[in-house]
Amino acid sequence: MLFFIIFACVLGYISWCYYSWQRLAHIPGPSFCGFTQFRQLYWIAQGQPAAHYAKACARYGKLVRVAPNQLITGDAEQWRKMGAIRSPYTRSNFFIAARFRAGEDSVLSMRDEKAHNELRTKLSPGYSGKEVPGVETIIDKSIAEFVDLIRKYNSTSEAFRPMDLSEKINFFTLDVISDLAFGQTFGNLKDDRDNPGIIRDTQKSVTLLALFHELPYIYLFLEKTGVLRWLQTSLGDDFGFNRVFKTADDAVERRFGKAGEVMSKSLEDKNDMMGSFIRHGLSRRQIENETVLQVLAGSDTTAGAIRSILVPLMSNAQAQRKLVEEIDKANIKGSVVTDAEARDMPYLQACIKEGMRWQPPAPTLLSRLVPPEGDTVNGFLVPGGTKIGWSGHAIHHDEDLFGPDVDIFRPERWILCEDGGDCESSTRLTQMNRVSELQFSYGRFRCLGEIVAKIEINKILVELFRRFEVNFCNPLKVFEMSFSADVFVQAGMWVRVTERRRS
Repeated sequence: MLFFIIFACVLGYISWCYYSWQRLAHIPGPSFCGFTQFRQLYWIAQGQPAAHYAKACARYGKLVRVAPNQLITGDAEQWRKMGAIRSPYTRSNFFIAARFRAGEDSVLSMRDEKAHNELRTKLSPGYSGKEVPGVETIIDKSIAEFVDLIRKYNSTSEAFRPMDLSEKINFFTLDVISDLAFGQTFGNLKDDRDNPGIIRDTQKSVTLLALFHELPYIYLFLEKTGVLRWLQTSLGDDFGFNRVFKTADDAVERRFGKAGEVMSKSLEDKNDMMGSFIRHGLSRRQIENETVLQVLAGSDTTAGAIRSILVPLMSNAQAQRKLVEEIDKANIKGSVVTDAEARDMPYLQACIKEGMRWQPPAPTLLSRLVPPEGDTVNGFLVPGGTKIGWSGHAIHHDEDLFGPDVDIFRPERWILCEDGGDCESSTRLTQMNRVSELQFSYGRFRCLGEIVAKIEINKILVELFRRFEVNFCNPLKVFEMSFSADVFVQAGMWVRVTERRRS
């Protein structure tokens, strides 16, 4: 009897492998990826999926098979088409593991199209700043604390005080988003420490989360059986994610009162993001889940974007000098640059676009589901139910668009037409900007936190180079740790900072 069970299982597995291979056999990809997911999972466990997806696109073309039911695209217009408002593409089961609380969806993990659109509509006024007039003031407070913290590490000819800039950037983005989400910061910049422990715990768990994104059925099994809830509880209150849950719940309780109590009208009308969410009809539990999402997803991607810009910029003396000259010549009126002043600095904006092009902070997959009727993608007929993700590196390193020096950090490529460039250059720059917009996704999947993230990036770059000279301690080893999963995880970015003498 046991023999027949084993035989049936082996036969079933072989049949499944053949069916999976045959279904998408006409689409090229690395060896064995049509039969098994093991190669893709190995890339993730290795910490190099972004690099492998980019290499696959370079070798096989703009549509590549990387798993039995997983394709990736290196085509910007295809990715834009899939995210368009009226596109029949939907979110795939990739997003199931984006639930930060087991069994509870946020706007990031929600796959029901109607419910997702309704929730986005309710959240948008708060994220856009329309109902939160003090967003820039809140960010300015954290900028001031960031500058004060950097000053403590000021090196001189007599004293060398190395500083982990990667860590301080994480402190900044966590304090900003916690202040916006909860109405109070974690106090990371003030205390010079990761108070909630999020940075450490994210570094430990991000690879496992990436594996769950590619193995959603295992995640669902663990969720349905209660294993995830048990694991979350067993990790204790000191686990960074649990501390964020507790902070979010406490912040909502201050607004709503204890469970069952009537919420104060004066608190409901407060002009912050939570007040906006309340006014637009979100329930207490929805607000708790959205504030957790803001902290866990929003802070890390913004910190990654800032590092993506800083690393090549600090490695390019000419680019850094031109940026500092532009900042010094700008008429910055206040103690902290305004977002409007920063957006009016063309070379700064070129450096931001080029840095995020050079290393996209969210580099892999975010898979969409091909509609039931199928679709033709890059000349291939793709059956319904197939998952298609993106390779951010392949899309932003397209030689046909960005030129033969695509792997070089060259901000000047974004200002080709500034001084009377010809018509062809102007058209090309427009196309480049269309691709750059995809960093925050597109259409109905566009990142709600884009506006806040861009303000943070503008301000921190200006104030860092306005006030300090920053150099790597070891240019041959920029990070002590660096790998990719769904985002880039980088730590140990040791620098020497010296306060600039400004006239």
